[in-house]
Amino acid sequence: SVLYMTFGGIGIGVGSIMLVILLSVGVLGWPLTIFGGLALGSFAMVKNGVSKRKRLKRAARYVQICGKNAYVDIDVLAAHTGQKVRKVLNDVKQMIRIGIFPEGHLDDEQAVLMLSDTVFKEYIDLQKQRKALEIEQKAVALKNKNKKKNKDSEQIVADAVKVEDVSETE
Repeated sequence: SVLYMTFGGIGIGVGSIMLVILLSVGVLGWPLTIFGGLALGSFAMVKNGVSKRKRLKRAARYVQICGKNAYVDIDVLAAHTGQKVRKVLNDVKQMIRIGIFPEGHLDDEQAVLMLSDTVFKEYIDLQKQRKALEIEQKAVALKNKNKKKNKDSEQIVADAVKVEDVSETE
């Protein structure tokens, strides 16, 4: 970002000086176009450099907010930076994509930023355990439901037998 801003500033200076010289001499045409393009391109470099520098500062702030845990909720980042959750989420996604957070990951709901592969692996393991527990709980619930149905069926049969016994005795 510093190089973009430095060389962009140099390009703006050179391009602007040459434009002023060419216009004062009265030269028009392709030289004017070349140096005008240089000035505009250099301006774009400065703008890009400033943008990158701001993004790096935001990334450093996110890491600072995250602390030693190496993970943080996106809404916590938004609250600490005064930005909207959606903006912070998009910012974090872009930072992960372009490599500012090389080990950065978002959870399945895109609500938690994890800054290390170790923390992400722990998250994945925890998710697997949670899913296994859910499956086990569903199996137990189904088994209990089937037991209840069997007991209800047995009760219906027992009631039917009692009714038959009563009707036979009459």
